[in-house]
Amino acid sequence: VAPHKKVRKVVFTDKIPRSPIGKILQRQLRNYLTSKL
Repeated sequence: VAPHKKVRKVVFTDKIPRSPIGKILQRQLRNYLTSKL
């Protein structure tokens, strides 16, 4: 595996933010992850 493709960190969470339709809200997830790291 190329170095830039290796997993650097793993974050476990109870809930992933989703829209009423069921799609993942990527912006909110990204903000959550940047605040956790």
